[in-house]
Amino acid sequence: MTPNIIELAKEMRSIFELAREECVALFVGSFRFPNRGCEGACRYFAHRVMTQYPECRVCVVEGYDRRGDERHFWVLVDDRVYDLTCDRFEGVSAPILGERDTPLSQRFTELRFIEGKAIFDNWNPGERFQKARVLRYINYKSAQPHLYLVKC
Repeated sequence: MTPNIIELAKEMRSIFELAREECVALFVGSFRFPNRGCEGACRYFAHRVMTQYPECRVCVVEGYDRRGDERHFWVLVDDRVYDLTCDRFEGVSAPILGERDTPLSQRFTELRFIEGKAIFDNWNPGERFQKARVLRYINYKSAQPHLYLVKC
């Protein structure tokens, strides 16, 4: 299953990069993806995994760095880490896709695990960002693989 999830993660990252280039607002911080927008990217990626692979255990992790007063999000799928925005941090050169651990867990030590409906259905991204519209954009771009290049 991991290779399928890795490919989906690469596809989602490419779609988010394309949206940034096209100036399409998908979620808070999407205009500066991957330097911002980790929560939205994680929640949409987790939603796609849960939809396409309902047998997988999916969890969004919110990490907090008290010293730097900063939050970061990543996704666990069957206990494997998928972090589409971690390369914004010093010392990390590429997204983490399907690894057992993340070096960022050393920095973001206070963890909150978001599961089930709280990942997407009960999440409110703000009035400006309509989940149904964003999902239509993602599904359209996903169905048009020739429109983007996988860069990961």
